[in-house]
Amino acid sequence: MRKMKEPKTMGTELEFLAAAHFMQADIYTFTNNKWIKYSAHQMDKDINVENEAIYLHHVEKSSHYEFVMNVEGNRVHNLPEKSKKIEDCTSVKYDFDQISRNNCTNAKNNNTLLNETQVDLTDLRRKRRRELEKMRYCQNDTVRDKKKRSCKETYSNNAIYRSLKIYKVCMKYINDETYRQDLIEKGKMKYIHDLDYRQRMKKKGKLKYEVDEKYRDNLIEKGKRKYEENEAYRANMIENGKKRYKEEEAYRSSMITKGKQKYEEMKHIGKT
Repeated sequence: MRKMKEPKTMGTELEFLAAAHFMQADIYTFTNNKWIKYSAHQMDKDINVENEAIYLHHVEKSSHYEFVMNVEGNRVHNLPEKSKKIEDCTSVKYDFDQISRNNCTNAKNNNTLLNETQVDLTDLRRKRRRELEKMRYCQNDTVRDKKKRSCKETYSNNAIYRSLKIYKVCMKYINDETYRQDLIEKGKMKYIHDLDYRQRMKKKGKLKYEVDEKYRDNLIEKGKRKYEENEAYRANMIENGKKRYKEEEAYRSSMITKGKQKYEEMKHIGKT
């Protein structure tokens, strides 16, 4: 786009599309006796476009464009001959019936596209699309439910997608302190208020306790440390133990057996 400031340098279709998208208005150019339409919808189908359009006449000698103030149908003009007689191209009346809609490929002089401009427009389209998707997701319940169902199905059926999502969440949990604390707090609240969730978590914890020796040892160590340091926790554990001892026969028998074993061990230590 920087080259547009140079003399005898005309805009390519990319600049016209960018201008149409920015102004949210269609742009028509008259070149080689043909009308060419540059529409913002070619970049974003959901964008709102003004009813009034911009009409430009390509002046070949200067390689620039001039405004067309009046457009009429049912008239065909030989543009080169008219251009010789009329100095002000804003008063020329062109044939509107020859408009070539949604076609930007006929601009023969627009062969070179700047890479940086192409990247900018691509990013602009992506950014605009993401913003619209976020807006629809936040405001439309149907779109939101559909998106959630789609993500759940993809998560269940696509192992690569699932692994990637888990990896991203794990990395965010490790690196983002705020996210980690928020997730822990949400988990605690869900554990307290959601009975089904609490039962599932207990079941998973018991299974992991039985299978994973490292997890079991770590949990026992944490429990001992908490029992020694936290008086309220210690009192609660003692109360729960007494209650369980009275109500559960299997637990009572197990505790009696463990007590006898510990007694024998202590007696053996005393003898030595």
